[in-house]
Amino acid sequence: MSRARSRRAPRLVLRLLALPLLAFLFAACREPAEPAPERAAEHAREPTARFEAVGPRLVSNRARRPLLVYGAHLPDGATLVLGTDPPLRLATTRIDADLRGAALPAGAHGPGLATLQDVSAHLEDAAGRRLRGEATLTLVDDARYPRPDALARVGSQVAVASRNTDTLHVFEPSGPPTSLPVGDGPVALTRWGEALLVLHADRPALWVHAPGAPRILPAPAAPQDLAVDGDTAWISSRHTDALHPLDLRRGTLGAPVPAGPNPRRLDAAGGVVLAGALGSGALVLHDGVERLVTAPSAATTIVGGPTEPFQRWVMGGKAARDVVLAPALGVAFVSSVGPNVGPNPDRMEVSMNGGVSVVDLASGAVLRHRSIERGIPEGLAYDRSRGLLFAADMSTGRVVVLDAAALAASDDAARGALLGALALPPPAGVRLVRPERDFGGADRAGLEVHTGPRHLALGEGATLHVLCALSRELVTLDTTRAEEGVLRLRGRRRLPFTSQPRRRVGETLYYTDLGLTHMSCDGCHHDGDADGLLFTKGQPMHVYRSPSLWQARETPPFFTPALFPSLAFTADFVLGRNRFHRPDPSRTEVLALARFQETITAPPSPHRRADGGFPESVTLPGGREGDPVAGWRAFRERGCARCHPGPEHTTDQDPATRGRLHDVGTPVALPLRPAMQDDAPYPLPPPGLVGVHDRFPLLHSGAGGFDVVDGAVEATHPNALRRVLELGRESGAHGELGGADDAALDDLEAFLRML
Repeated sequence: MSRARSRRAPRLVLRLLALPLLAFLFAACREPAEPAPERAAEHAREPTARFEAVGPRLVSNRARRPLLVYGAHLPDGATLVLGTDPPLRLATTRIDADLRGAALPAGAHGPGLATLQDVSAHLEDAAGRRLRGEATLTLVDDARYPRPDALARVGSQVAVASRNTDTLHVFEPSGPPTSLPVGDGPVALTRWGEALLVLHADRPALWVHAPGAPRILPAPAAPQDLAVDGDTAWISSRHTDALHPLDLRRGTLGAPVPAGPNPRRLDAAGGVVLAGALGSGALVLHDGVERLVTAPSAATTIVGGPTEPFQRWVMGGKAARDVVLAPALGVAFVSSVGPNVGPNPDRMEVSMNGGVSVVDLASGAVLRHRSIERGIPEGLAYDRSRGLLFAADMSTGRVVVLDAAALAASDDAARGALLGALALPPPAGVRLVRPERDFGGADRAGLEVHTGPRHLALGEGATLHVLCALSRELVTLDTTRAEEGVLRLRGRRRLPFTSQPRRRVGETLYYTDLGLTHMSCDGCHHDGDADGLLFTKGQPMHVYRSPSLWQARETPPFFTPALFPSLAFTADFVLGRNRFHRPDPSRTEVLALARFQETITAPPSPHRRADGGFPESVTLPGGREGDPVAGWRAFRERGCARCHPGPEHTTDQDPATRGRLHDVGTPVALPLRPAMQDDAPYPLPPPGLVGVHDRFPLLHSGAGGFDVVDGAVEATHPNALRRVLELGRESGAHGELGGADDAALDDLEAFLRML
């Protein structure tokens, strides 16, 4: 019995196993069942969602940063997931079906302590399902890279602010520094009576530190600097391109004074305010009634330095690095790299000649420019009681003292105004950019280039406080014998600013003039920003725009038409050229400089909402309104995205499309003394558009902003972005702008101001 069952069991198993096979074969022979009509229609309508990119690809973690999420058919409720430490899940907001906004919180960083941190990015739908596609976001760890950005003295105390780390250190005459509370991004300091004023840029506000809790007053978007005259604080804003008066007692902002593209440093005294515009190189002088715009010209005398023989070829100004008013002398003093020499018969190029210019307050004329003989001056301090002007030469590590009355008196007197200078030795243990034997001598700066004096503040008695940006220290000088040209080092105190040593070496190389040529990287790209026009930067020889280095890491090649393939290649060429090869840069220097340049990011658009989305409408310069969402759609429909695809909005962002050149009808040179320029047209690469809302000028030649007027260049179109769109409409060759009406340009401009 048991044997019979055992023989039949395999047959039963085979029959049972065969049933599913027969069912499968039967089903395969039948016609497929028709899905329900409504389900088929829904399936046909449902597109495939795809995540493509997040941008900008390179962002600072110093402050909250709006992001854009690019893709196709992006679902509502999508979450951007970043591989930070710890991971971040960022809500996104709809702009349209293919574009969403998000906001990266301040301080986000990847694992470890690297300067540049690549973090993964992907998108999930509302149900937590991961969408197709992934991307990489690179974070610049600015939040852990303190830099001394501002200096002020109030009584016996000296205050130093760091924007990156949101810190404010206060030094007493002795003892360690203490800290005061600050907001987001302290960028400038000054005093008001016995109170300390702290201007914040990343979340605009002016804090008044007096006994008791700080009082918080309003400030315009993207503030840059402030100065106090009586009970009025003047604030420069590169968002509004204006100077804003703030009543410190009432806490109210008054009517702004137009100041030209990107006003930066300013001073105010006796009812007069003076500001220097970074992009145009012009100066704005306002006395409460009249407003004068001025710049160096062929009538400006150059006293000393390599450009003195080229005075008649001056085409305008360069960025004011600091300004101080001297009402009793009837003048103002401005530190800069000197009058901007344009096309000339000798083809003398890169016309840096650091010094102090003298502006007549009555006429606004720039009377003369006195060279400081070497280096590039930054901060100024004017001792009115002694008639002395002090200048911080960051590029060669010196503090220079000049006779202010002689500077103001005449060209001949100004020639003897340079009284003396003190080279500040670096502190013990500072990391050198080269071996010690490579410094000093007749044609090279000494070890003092490692200190980087940048900001000055007069102290009590015959003292001068010097904030050294490169050595991260506060130095005090004895100026008792300054009239004789003698300055003495009285004391030095290190700031608690140490991190990212390789980046700091690159920063030192960026700002210094080791070859004593009056040139540095910062001389053409002030703090990494655009700095007007330059004749010339190589072959072919013509007037070029001096562009910003924002996002440069993402958009090689460089130096059109040379098309250098990387920042390291460019650093090797430029650093050697700037020094006149005294000496040639080492590989260590090249890599350090390239690393520092890789960290330079574009500022976020102040037009974006807090959640990273677009507003419904944007008020444009001049008062017109634009719809940024309609502008985004027009940007693609009119062919702009073919050359400027996101997230960096240039084909140079990807190796497969890098180096494409185009002729879109824009001039390669301004028509200034064309016989002295090589102005034959050649094709150009499409520039990245991240930060274009805040760049001046635009286009390779600077024609997006500048015109030639009476033998000089003048910023006749302060809204450079609008000028580029109008030129494209006129030529019909730049995108598909031919025939676009003003409303269409309004929308396009509104979108571009979101980037």
